[in-house]
Amino acid sequence: MGVHVQSPFQNKISSRNRNAREEHMNIPTLSLRTLDKKVDNLDRELWEEIKGVESKVMENMTSIETNILDAVTKSSSIHNRYKESIHQLKWWRCRHTFV
Repeated sequence: MGVHVQSPFQNKISSRNRNAREEHMNIPTLSLRTLDKKVDNLDRELWEEIKGVESKVMENMTSIETNILDAVTKSSSIHNRYKESIHQLKWWRCRHTFV
């Protein structure tokens, strides 16, 4: 029967594993109060970002609404000038038609 000999390399691995387990077991635990504070801070930061984005969206919406109103007004003005031009042309034709 063979004798099992453990190599020095294997000792290093097992001691690393043991150290890693011990470090894992010694992780400092955070109190609920600390976690609550962190969550509150993150919540506050997120809320500030949301308000900033909301403000930018509202500015863009106002700008878009203004552009639409300007376009409608210009379109209406152009349409009214077109109608007036047609009316003047018809009037001119009626007055200058030679029979």
